[in-house]
Amino acid sequence: MKGFTLVEVIISSAIFLIGMFVLSQIYFSFIKSIIFAQNLQANIDNVRYGLEKIWNEVKSGSDFPTSTIATTTLTFKDRRCRAIEIYKNDQKLMMKIGSNPPQSIFDENLVLVDDFRVFFDKTDFPTDTNYYKSSKKLVVIEIKFNLKVGENIIPYSTRISIAPFKSPLGNVSPCYGL
Repeated sequence: MKGFTLVEVIISSAIFLIGMFVLSQIYFSFIKSIIFAQNLQANIDNVRYGLEKIWNEVKSGSDFPTSTIATTTLTFKDRRCRAIEIYKNDQKLMMKIGSNPPQSIFDENLVLVDDFRVFFDKTDFPTDTNYYKSSKKLVVIEIKFNLKVGENIIPYSTRISIAPFKSPLGNVSPCYGL
């Protein structure tokens, strides 16, 4: 009579179970990686949306500060002549538009802001033209933050440079005389 002995069956079953255990661990690790990547992408999308919001307001803004010294608050006027203030409060980046209450730019459950700095790059115009002395070529915004992905905290930093539409006009604003 041909067949397998009990010892052979037990050994082959043990080898099969060990193989299945290893494959299941690889599968679950792969699924965790996919979930992590999806959550990270959602956080990055949230940051991208917030940066786009900043970019849109600064791009069409006017009345920027005249100093070239780095600052932690950005104040200017939007295209409807409303005062805009962007600043860091605790670990949130806030934007206040006009008399509206300040709102967090990023989802505070996903993004923790560590540092927010604004730099102004002055345009080199001839000194005999007072009209252009305080004009800005670029508004440079640097943000350092942590992305919360599940239980993980991922440090991230970005720098965006924005040339406002009205940059050749400096502080000449459509709001004057209103």
